Amino acid sequence: MSPIFVLSLLQATASGITSEMHNSSFAHYYYFLIIGALERARVGKSQLNAIISACTHLSWFIRRKGDDQRISVAQFNEFVAVYSEGWTATNPSELLQVLLDARLMDRDSETLAFTYPYSYYYFLGKYASISHGSKEVRDYIQYCLQHLYARECANTLLFLAHHSGNSMVLESVVTAIDSHFITKQPASLESDDVAAIASLMSHAPALRYQKVSPNEYRETRAAKKDQDSKEHDGLQDKPNESGRDLLQEIVSLSKAIEISGTLLTHQFSNYDRTTKNRAITSMFNGAMRAVKMFYSHFENIEELLKSISSREHERNKEVSAEKIEIEIRHAIAVLLKLVTSSFVVRAASSLRAKDLEDNILRVVQANPTCANRLIKLAQELQSPSRLPRLDIDRLRREQGTNPAVMGVLQMIVLQRLYMYETEHDDKDWAMGVFELGGNRSDLEFKQQGASMKRLKN
Repeated sequence: MSPIFVLSLLQATASGITSEMHNSSFAHYYYFLIIGALERARVGKSQLNAIISACTHLSWFIRRKGDDQRISVAQFNEFVAVYSEGWTATNPSELLQVLLDARLMDRDSETLAFTYPYSYYYFLGKYASISHGSKEVRDYIQYCLQHLYARECANTLLFLAHHSGNSMVLESVVTAIDSHFITKQPASLESDDVAAIASLMSHAPALRYQKVSPNEYRETRAAKKDQDSKEHDGLQDKPNESGRDLLQEIVSLSKAIEISGTLLTHQFSNYDRTTKNRAITSMFNGAMRAVKMFYSHFENIEELLKSISSREHERNKEVSAEKIEIEIRHAIAVLLKLVTSSFVVRAASSLRAKDLEDNILRVVQANPTCANRLIKLAQELQSPSRLPRLDIDRLRREQGTNPAVMGVLQMIVLQRLYMYETEHDDKDWAMGVFELGGNRSDLEFKQQGASMKRLKN
């Protein structure tokens, strides 16, 4: 358990705050951290709401008038004067000292900023949720929706999703999802839909289960994720005003799906069934349009494969062009399977509330494509519950010769075995059905790595 999580729970208890853990979110933890920080600065309970309100409005002031999320002390005093006139009488010196003592803000010479970026995003998201009625804020929300690949836009809307249960916000995010890859139909992954891709995906090396405890696996995975997020979170510092490129489209779509899922997961009781089903359908279709777009780059690749193989053979006469071509086919198959699985899991993992299971079921029943059935299974496999053997086996029997379906199905089941303790009979069944026994050899890893490198070059 991470130190931040423990600290959050301790501060929640000390502050007398309780919430249903199954309906909680990281926004709640930031709230606990903020409250704890203010209490350490000796702010009385009667003053907490006033300070939080001031910080909420201050974040919007910084967004409008700040430079790289910093303002001058003179600008801070200007903000307090306006805030005092329109909202609550506040002493600028006292407020600043409290924020500095609580380390919610830091001071660098004559400039001020929120100490931690996510505190700024927390308050900015909160301001957007309480002020979405103003045209200026609505315009800003639309701006963020168009630039979700930019850090401030993505993070502000993620926190807005935790603060707001307004259907207008959800509808705006759904519209943003629908705006991506509009020239593509969602991939259904039915045999006739993936005919051009199936032969490539059939070359994927077999997956093998390597024995490791779920706790150890999750710790290793979390550490890698933390390291990756420190090095690069996939987001840009500034929006690109000239329009989104392909990578920005993918990141933006991914964030829109995540935000829509956050709204549905944590605010599900605020939306009627039609609204929820419409949003879930949009998430599923958006993810699979991205898959369809990705497939389109590989549908006519035979000539390119021959060219790459010949070129590599000229570089290294010891390896035949045929062998090189096989290795590259393996690499492409792995890439296709990974990308397909990642979008299936993205749509599924964004829907965490158990209360949404009926909505997901109805969406799949209305359009029971292989893709939608896989997303539903991936959603069910997010928990340590028993494996949904009947649904897995039904899809496997129907699509056993379809590499696009079987590759993803095998991958999400394998991931489930790694993530959670699994009943012995479920594990034995999965290992047998998907032939997951044994360890992948070092040679196989080296061959796959070499072929991926050739493909990249």
